[in-house]
Amino acid sequence: MFNRSKTLLCRLLAPGLALFSTPLMAQLATPPVVVSNYNYHGWTNAILLGNGQVEAVVVPDAGRVMQFRFAGSTNGPFWENSRLYGKPSSAANWSTTGAIGGDKSWPAPQSDWGTGWPPPTGFDGTPYTYGITNLLIVRSGSTNGFTNTVVTISSPIDSGYKIQITRFIQLDLLRPVMRIRTVFQRFGGATRTNPVSVWTITQVADPAGIFVPVPAQSVFAPADYFQLGRGLPAQFTNANGLISLNRDPAAQRHLGFDADSLVWVGGDTAMRIDAPRAPGLSKTNYPNGGCNTVFYGNNGTEAPYVELECFGPLTKLAPGQTVDLLTTYTLFHRTETNPEAEARKVLTLSR
Repeated sequence: MFNRSKTLLCRLLAPGLALFSTPLMAQLATPPVVVSNYNYHGWTNAILLGNGQVEAVVVPDAGRVMQFRFAGSTNGPFWENSRLYGKPSSAANWSTTGAIGGDKSWPAPQSDWGTGWPPPTGFDGTPYTYGITNLLIVRSGSTNGFTNTVVTISSPIDSGYKIQITRFIQLDLLRPVMRIRTVFQRFGGATRTNPVSVWTITQVADPAGIFVPVPAQSVFAPADYFQLGRGLPAQFTNANGLISLNRDPAAQRHLGFDADSLVWVGGDTAMRIDAPRAPGLSKTNYPNGGCNTVFYGNNGTEAPYVELECFGPLTKLAPGQTVDLLTTYTLFHRTETNPEAEARKVLTLSR
């Protein structure tokens, strides 16, 4: 897995980037902090990756990035289910509402799963393996780049899809930014061969607000969203280029969008997730009625979380082929009293 992942990493990240020698790293930033065999809430093989500003906690046994937080903080935006701390990934976890939490990946559309629920065990139900590679990558002509340390987690090959997930987790050299490239690779003998979309699911804590920028020409105009469930989330508004909504404790709510970004605003922190839609593709090229970003709000008080979901285009994969989705996560310290004002600042939208 380690050598294959390193080769795949170079192929996926090298285009458009300049590769430099390790000594340049010392000129640009403090080398990243990497702690393997880190004990995180009972997961003893967790990996802590830091750049001095932010930290990512990767838990291979859970098949997830469990947390993304400012350095020195004890928590962050990602929702974690304390009832399953220390538990390995297992289909049995789904008998607990919300399962483990954190950030994970599934295949879309869900209608192709066959079982309906829970997710296919090769994707989410079995511990992942991991590797740590060192490859300095810096954008050409700029000191803004990503650290030389890449944490890689890989799933087993799912029995039905014959797809293996490999996720490459990296932190920016200088900024509070994490990016995850999620790669699906198909092997031979699959029984589920319909076009597949890379789907990432980030479970986040109960927010002060969730915000979605409306594209200038939304494919879902005039509503600018696609109804995936019933009813609208709490505090729903659509004004001046921004959709605002929140979790509804009384009912599950599920909406899809063609936005490139999703914003979570918490008590003292905000997080932006970016996963740009491929240009020029119609609604039929994406699952869920054409959505590339989705909001899901869980109801009740037992598991008060929201899901911020991103999707790549539907792709027909032959054995040996890969498809990938890049998601970028940026943390912000809140400076605005009003959550919408904070979101507009994060998205650089006019008020």
